[in-house]
Amino acid sequence: MNKIDAIRAVDLLSPLSDIDKALLASEARIRNFERGETICTEGELGRTFYILGLGTLVVRRGKPPVDVATLKPGAYLGEMSLLTGAPRTATIIALERSELLELDRPVFLRLFSQNPPLAQLLSDQVARRRGRLEEVQGEVERLRLLQERESRDIFGRIRKVFGLGE
Repeated sequence: MNKIDAIRAVDLLSPLSDIDKALLASEARIRNFERGETICTEGELGRTFYILGLGTLVVRRGKPPVDVATLKPGAYLGEMSLLTGAPRTATIIALERSELLELDRPVFLRLFSQNPPLAQLLSDQVARRRGRLEEVQGEVERLRLLQERESRDIFGRIRKVFGLGE
């Protein structure tokens, strides 16, 4: 994986200068995950940000876990936890052997120390992404509730047709 190309492709990092992106690339670590291996777990605190270079990941949320998304190369994850200290909002698992670029909190601290306005620019980017994710999650929850209601309705009709008791 070419680190600088992976970083350049991430819209969240678009406000960074080429020098900032080169700093990220120089400090980034390539991590390999095997099929079925967990990259991060919902509810845990995280200090890392990942960019998917190779492979496919599944995003799972809730208890019991529900698959809510599939991530392909170019996707990124972990930005909220890394930047805000919030717990991870999902569990991410490799569906196949995957290669990710890992960036940790100290490199972002150096960036923000050298360029304080960058923190505001990244917070704007994260807020936009979070808004889009919440819209998608709201739609997933709405569809789940519709499916539950439909299942109850169908079950009620089956009971009626076959004369089954409560």
